Amino acid sequence: MSSEVSSLERIQVTPGAAPGTLPPESDADYRVLANALPQIIWTTDAKGRLEWVNDRWYEFTGLTHQESLYNKGALAVIHPDDREQLERIWRNALETSTSCEIEYRIRRHDGVYRWHLARTAPVRGAKGEITRWISAVLDMHDRRMAEVALRAWERRFEAVFNLVPQATAVASRWSGVPVAWMYPDSVQSPAPTVLRGSC
Repeated sequence: MSSEVSSLERIQVTPGAAPGTLPPESDADYRVLANALPQIIWTTDAKGRLEWVNDRWYEFTGLTHQESLYNKGALAVIHPDDREQLERIWRNALETSTSCEIEYRIRRHDGVYRWHLARTAPVRGAKGEITRWISAVLDMHDRRMAEVALRAWERRFEAVFNLVPQATAVASRWSGVPVAWMYPDSVQSPAPTVLRGSC
């Protein structure tokens, strides 16, 4: 327990330091924490050159350390359709010294691309200068696919109701009480009515 306390004491922000500043000895603690997280975490130097990725990156992509960190190897697993936008947003963040957020696809070790949400922020030194960038990358593929499926279902649902030449009610399958009314384009919809009851 005492070693845990001393580790926590070491990563406390030094009074008077710029926000987002970490003491130099916290690097090892940071890497332990980053490797414990389920997200992909990566860091770059102040100029945006990739320096380090956590174990999730290697597990997800199947790339080696050499393949990931040199000659822009990490870009090889970004979906070709997403690279230009990713590079543009990243370049803008570097030029403006601001955080950024982007959704893009990363190729998994089995060749399947999955959507991820990356949030990247600068880390500043004691004088406020950017010393590195840190990014957390969350796999949000399942959520994105559910949203796509929902939009497709809504389009089909609307198309069916627009074929019906009269107003149609959608009822709760448990109570039979109408919970929504659909009006095709050819039917004038009445003023909205508040339906009371439970489904």
